[in-house]
Amino acid sequence: MDVEAAVTAIKNNIGMINRTAVDIAILDFSIREVIDRVLLYLNRSDIPEQLVRPLTGITDGVLKKYTANAKSDRPNQAISSVSDNGQSVSYSDNLARYLVSATDDEIFGGFTKLMNRFRRPTVVYPEQL
Repeated sequence: MDVEAAVTAIKNNIGMINRTAVDIAILDFSIREVIDRVLLYLNRSDIPEQLVRPLTGITDGVLKKYTANAKSDRPNQAISSVSDNGQSVSYSDNLARYLVSATDDEIFGGFTKLMNRFRRPTVVYPEQL
């Protein structure tokens, strides 16, 4: 399945399982970020159809993290650093940093074992002389 078809399918599925009103731009960004991470993880350029529903679950988890952060006292601010003796706390100004700094296991949750079945090995070619 190509990426655009996967994006459309995940949007349709998200509408069924997540009744929270989410900004379309945030939804689109989250879906595409998850798909990009999965494509890199799988070493593929296409999405297997069997992964559309698990990717919906992964995207829903990202959206729930965003929603929980947006409803907090400090919306869109995650803690970026903490000092012990100086007792200072620094907040990041963008939730998208979560997606950049989070590991695959944090974002994918328990889905890595499922996705490993679709992972292609990395092939290294010798340099041509």
